[in-house]
Parts: sequence; structure tokens; C-alpha cells
Amino acid sequence: MDYYTSTLSLAQHQVPQYVVRLIFLGDRPKWLRVYTCNFGETSLLKDLQPLRQADGIFEYVDVEEKVNAQSARIYVFQRDRVTRIVSERGGRLQGLTPRTKLGQPISAPDALDQEASPRRR
Repeated sequence: MDYYTSTLSLAQHQVPQYVVRLIFLGDRPKWLRVYTCNFGETSLLKDLQPLRQADGIFEYVDVEEKVNAQSARIYVFQRDRVTRIVSERGGRLQGLTPRTKLGQPISAPDALDQEASPRRR
């Protein structure tokens, strides 16, 4: 099981529109669930289905209006094997790929942007 987090910590009460795009290259996740965390309370928000899928590219988009500006979303997903995930935030692309050390997989993938890195459990 893997997860990706997106956090908001802004000096306003709400964000008019919130968008996160998750793009998986290779294998499609068996499932992808979105949890929200507001003021310490975590709850299941929704299951996401791919918006687009073609040639081993699977794109999931989470769009929400009027999101609490001091909150977090946790994208939990299950894949048979780790290939690659790409996330677009603020116009930048971060590519996340698995690493190996002495022939053994490392549980946390190498992230180009530490703030947007997924974690393995």
C-alpha cells in the first residue's frame, strides 16, 4: 500500500478550487481512495477512478470546491508493483521512481520534491 499527501496551510479560510492530478505510469492501481484530515479528524472522502487511461498511463484527478485552507488530503492506493507516479502541483512536475540499494527495494521512493513524496507502508 502506498500513499501521497497534499497539505494546505494558508492564511485564508477556504480555497475556492482545489485540484490534484495523479498520473501513474505502468500498472494501474487496484484502487485509489481519498481521505481528508481537518483539525485532526480523518475521514474517507471518496474513491477515485481514472479520468484517462491509455498506453500504460493512468490519470486520476481530484477536484473540489471550497476546501478548508488548513487541511490535508491523503491519497491511498494499492498497486501490484511500484513503477512510477507523476504529480503536477503548481505547474511543476515531480517524478517519483523506486530505488534499490544493494539489490534490495527501499520502502520510500526517491522523490524530486520532498513535500510531495508518496510513502510506502
